[in-house]
Amino acid sequence: MPRLKKTLQSLILFTVVFCAFIAFHEKIFTSGDLSLPKEVGWQERAPRSLSGDYLETNLVEGPGGGKSTATPLPATTSINDLFISVKTTVHYHQARLPVILKTWFQLASQQTWFFTDSEDEEFQKRTNGHMINTNCSSSHNRKALCCKMSVELDTFLDSDKKWFCHVDDDNYVNVERLVQVLGDYNHQEDWYLGKPSIRTPLEILNREPKPHTKVFIHH
Repeated sequence: MPRLKKTLQSLILFTVVFCAFIAFHEKIFTSGDLSLPKEVGWQERAPRSLSGDYLETNLVEGPGGGKSTATPLPATTSINDLFISVKTTVHYHQARLPVILKTWFQLASQQTWFFTDSEDEEFQKRTNGHMINTNCSSSHNRKALCCKMSVELDTFLDSDKKWFCHVDDDNYVNVERLVQVLGDYNHQEDWYLGKPSIRTPLEILNREPKPHTKVFIHH
């Protein structure tokens, strides 16, 4: 008898729970609200620095009344900040310069200068007057190359440009990419970007004779 009583109690409890479960689900389906909880997207979890109102809310008053951020953005670099120097020689004017003039020179004609070792009226016109005769030797020894480089650097310093870009007449310049890369650097700091042309550091020897020591005897 006690065993039968426990069985009936368990059956009644199961029936009550089952009925409550059915009633709950019927209420949900009849209401028509089957939408799931909204998932928080990446934009809502992103730092405020990526939101549109971050710059406005984090600006502070500057000395002149204007607004500035605690960490200033890097200065933008434009093609007008570049001085592109192309080292060439009279021996390669006809073979190499036409390709440059037909390709990337079209994107930076005002910023590109050609440094050579002889007068050339034809290419002086084709470069819009951007060919400079360095009056250096046309040979390829170190002295001649340094002579041309000195003229390149002097011309760059007189141009008041931010970046000095030196290339040879057999190089192709991706002008757009060059501007993008330089935009990541501060032009007021010293940078050497590129591959050295020699494997070992350059040793500069002083070939001038040592000064003679003179002894003065006072009587």
